[in-house]
Amino acid sequence: MGSDGKAAHQAYALTPTLGTADVAPAPAVDVAGVDDDAVAAAAVRDILATAQDIAAGAPATEEDLAAQYALFAAAIHAAQQQAAAEEAAGATLTAVHAEIAAVAGDYLTGLDESQLQALAALHGFDHPALVGLTSATSPLAYWLNPAYPDDAPGKAAIQAKALERFAELAAGGSVAGMTLADLQALEAAASPPAGGPPTGTGAWDATPEQVAAAHVALDQAVAAFTATAEGGGEAATAAFGAMIDAENRLASATCPQAADALALAQAAARHQVDEAIAATFTTAAGSALVGPLVTQAHAEGRLTGAEATLLDPAQQLGLLRASTPAGLRAVVHDIAAHRAVQLAEAQTLHTQIAQHVAAAPDLPPGTSPELNLDATPGALVAFAQTAGRMYAVDADIAGWKDHAHGAGEGLLAAHTAAVAATPDVVALTAQFGTWQKPVPLATLQAAAGELGLQQAEAASRMQARAYLVSHWAGTAAWKDAVQAQIQAQVTPGPAPPAPSSAPPAPAPAAAAVAAPGGTAPGNATPGAPATPGGPATSGGAVPGGAAASTPAPHGFTAKKQALVDALKHHQASHGAIPARHPDSEVAGWTWTPGPHLNLGGAHTKAVYTAPGGGSWMFKPDSSGGARAAAEAEASGVLHAVGIPTVPVHRVTIGGQTGAVQPLLPGATTLSANPASWSQADVDAIVRNHVASWAVGDHDGTAANHLRTAGGGLVPVDRGQAFKFYGQDRLAGDYQPNSAFGDTVSSQAYRAAKKNTLAAGVRIRPEAALATIAAFESIGEGQYRAMLHRTAHEGAAGGVTWAEPMRQRAAARLKVPAAAVSTAAVAEEFLREAVTRKQRLRTDFADFFAAEGIPGGHVLRHG
Repeated sequence: MGSDGKAAHQAYALTPTLGTADVAPAPAVDVAGVDDDAVAAAAVRDILATAQDIAAGAPATEEDLAAQYALFAAAIHAAQQQAAAEEAAGATLTAVHAEIAAVAGDYLTGLDESQLQALAALHGFDHPALVGLTSATSPLAYWLNPAYPDDAPGKAAIQAKALERFAELAAGGSVAGMTLADLQALEAAASPPAGGPPTGTGAWDATPEQVAAAHVALDQAVAAFTATAEGGGEAATAAFGAMIDAENRLASATCPQAADALALAQAAARHQVDEAIAATFTTAAGSALVGPLVTQAHAEGRLTGAEATLLDPAQQLGLLRASTPAGLRAVVHDIAAHRAVQLAEAQTLHTQIAQHVAAAPDLPPGTSPELNLDATPGALVAFAQTAGRMYAVDADIAGWKDHAHGAGEGLLAAHTAAVAATPDVVALTAQFGTWQKPVPLATLQAAAGELGLQQAEAASRMQARAYLVSHWAGTAAWKDAVQAQIQAQVTPGPAPPAPSSAPPAPAPAAAAVAAPGGTAPGNATPGAPATPGGPATSGGAVPGGAAASTPAPHGFTAKKQALVDALKHHQASHGAIPARHPDSEVAGWTWTPGPHLNLGGAHTKAVYTAPGGGSWMFKPDSSGGARAAAEAEASGVLHAVGIPTVPVHRVTIGGQTGAVQPLLPGATTLSANPASWSQADVDAIVRNHVASWAVGDHDGTAANHLRTAGGGLVPVDRGQAFKFYGQDRLAGDYQPNSAFGDTVSSQAYRAAKKNTLAAGVRIRPEAALATIAAFESIGEGQYRAMLHRTAHEGAAGGVTWAEPMRQRAAARLKVPAAAVSTAAVAEEFLREAVTRKQRLRTDFADFFAAEGIPGGHVLRHG
């Protein structure tokens, strides 16, 4: 595959090859005054220059092109090896790796489609003429790119798509106007010829008559399954197994006397079975259909324990079908093995943390267990690193475990039990906050220093504690914020700019009750305009409110004050939010009617008291629960990327399904006057705008932003999350809820252009960087899992976004909209969500440029 794949149809030797003697060693460099990384990068770039020289020639023949590509690929690999050696010696070459990939990409995108197809066929790609039919840029350029590993899942997926299209042609269909005869004519004219479809495992020699009989048997098996699939039950399960057996029988046949006819029959059979499966296969139905086959295959040793329990039904079926392309089969094998390693690592990490944590279930309600931890820097460092790794691995596992067929068996069951017995992030942070109080400050400082905090001896207890906690409960931005604060304290001269996010407030042993919807029980009238919150800082701005009346500081003092204000604002926002509980736990709570409050808004709301006390707002969902699921999952996404967010859960109270969320005592609503907003407010609004666009929420008015008692800012009411997916735009003039007031982000941008923000306050596009980076750090699989319920329940319930997604799916699949299944609508929604997440950096850079707000270019390079 790609540059290293087997050249199955090689017509000549790929010589000369590029060995170490062909790549000139890097010339000696006078290192006096030269950075070590620069020297290392220069050595790699010298080899890259060789690759570029090779690519500069224009090959006259196919043989010349093949030789050029072989030399070029070898030079790229040599550059990668040189970079790896330099990094092993301590160099940092992140930018150089990007240069290597860019050089390789430039060469391949400069080739035309016929050249890419010829190279791909030479290196073992089956039916390259079926790739890139619907895209402007040929995927073969990626498949051939020597800078990317040959076993990359994306490369396997490109080959699988070509084989899927060949199967459709073999079954009598057409692809982008091309028929099987057209393809065969193209491949007959090509040199070297393209290969046929792969055969399955366990090959057997067949006569032409046996091949014909196997095809007839498959036709009968498909018909039997189709007839029983709708009714389900044992009959459908048995028919499904018989169909897969019949397909495997044909797919694993070899028949030299009629090789071409067999290849077409196998491809047509694969397409036939694909169609039968697609018409009935869902996650739930798939588990029932595939389950017996998985059990039998595992008993016979054809599936490992990990493959039998840690994959979803569709992945398991791919391993059970002999027609699955070898590249995709290898990818699925790797997924199962990786998940098994993850679970084993998680078990070890939980065991290590359990040694330091008292068992929580036996404690009285409202009390926090104590840590059993040595008060030494080494013990603190090990604890912080282990906890951080544990929660990171748990998050990865959470992205796939609920879809695994075989859940509850083996390591997965052990992991579920370990997670239940381990405090969550908030609880562990609270335990640590209690434990560290008698620990000498010098011990905390030393541990923070070992973990990377510079000038740790100058850190306060709060700073050292926040830095340690951030290793399991925060992000790199939080670490940077602590570092910047210390630097501002100890460095004479200009301080660094205020970071876009700051370390979280220490979690209290018993979290305060939090509150959305503008309610402020016991402190202010719900829905009333906010009074600028927080005490005035010396000579600076009021965190979360209007600027103080005293003269504004300048220079170093102003920068230091801005940093302090940002930290206070962050702590006042995040510190007011209570601990999150698992959905399953909240679903089992018994609710009692709470006080009657005027909560405002367009939807019916009621207040209930949770079992442990505290007031929660309940909004019944007239959509049957889909809207509540969307609001709950949007809350989880925004929490994951660091936006201060109250936890939202979908529950059923009094026979009604809806969303429930805790109230925030002492909070008021944000003033609708942008001139009263501080720089920290505006930075928070920019970050929230990024997150709101990602989840499609266009209802962020001032009334839906709460001013906490400490002066922080907490956006609430995500009931419109994803509502306008498929029809919304990231543009200043897009206001689908204008009848209910402008969003605070629109107000902020408009005020900035009119110069009506408070003195010294501006829109800082760089404030969006931390949120964008947090979204980028979430893997596609994990993100899909986070939005799975929203996608499938919304598609089934016909929510507002369902019809636009149906139209998109119809256009992409080239079928009538009426033929698009509910599952396809859900998939289109997830594709949009992932694409939106991936494009945040570029889209917001373009948005700020279009709005005339300077500085947006930093997002492209930040």
